[in-house]
Amino acid sequence: MNSSTSHAAEKEFIAKQSETHTVVFESILKRQIPLEDVALSNKNKHPLKRLFDIVAAVTALVIAGPVMLLTAVLIKLTSPGPILFKQQRVGFMGRIFTMYKFRTMEAETKSGVHRDYVIELVENGHPMVKIDNRQRLIPFGKIIRRLFIDELPQLFNVIRGEMSLVGPRPAIPYEVQAYHDWHMKRLLAIPGMTGLWQVSGKNRLTFDEMVRLDIRYAQEYSFRMDLRIMLMTPLAIISEVQNKQNH
Repeated sequence: MNSSTSHAAEKEFIAKQSETHTVVFESILKRQIPLEDVALSNKNKHPLKRLFDIVAAVTALVIAGPVMLLTAVLIKLTSPGPILFKQQRVGFMGRIFTMYKFRTMEAETKSGVHRDYVIELVENGHPMVKIDNRQRLIPFGKIIRRLFIDELPQLFNVIRGEMSLVGPRPAIPYEVQAYHDWHMKRLLAIPGMTGLWQVSGKNRLTFDEMVRLDIRYAQEYSFRMDLRIMLMTPLAIISEVQNKQNH
């Protein structure tokens, strides 16, 4: 690829990013969120929470480093395409950031079906069961997902301050555009790798039930709550792994 083609591709990418930012922020600005609710967002930026995130994320990266390296090698050897899956997500107060995961699906998988499925979840209140895309999983992709190894690169998002260890599931821009006004309140907390939804039933719950838990987290946040959720997360993971093995 010559330099002019590369420059044009870069400009197109930046333009698309700017358009996504504009659409999401316009969606947020049109919603009337009470000022007292916006004030709650400051609770979720507590210095102790940030300090704990950095220390714990760095420690987790050191411990999980060998597993992450092995996963990266397996993906590179068994599937053409990038090792990491990068996706635009909506973070704290509607800020767009790039979230990282280990890629577990074919590189050319399109997002149209997933977009329609997510919007239907928002609008119709079905349980938040993941869409069945087993046909497009790469070798070892099922195992990587089942053990939640694909989520480990999000530790870098935590270190960068875009995510926290504990918080609401980070939303996708096209998901936010389908939100009702009251759904927007879940953006008042920093998104996390685990959260109240994940340890309270997760895929058994509807989208609205998830949002209510996220709003409750934003309203009742305390460092003690974060610790409690983190302690409950391993049991929730084990329970989910067992449920997947039984189906």
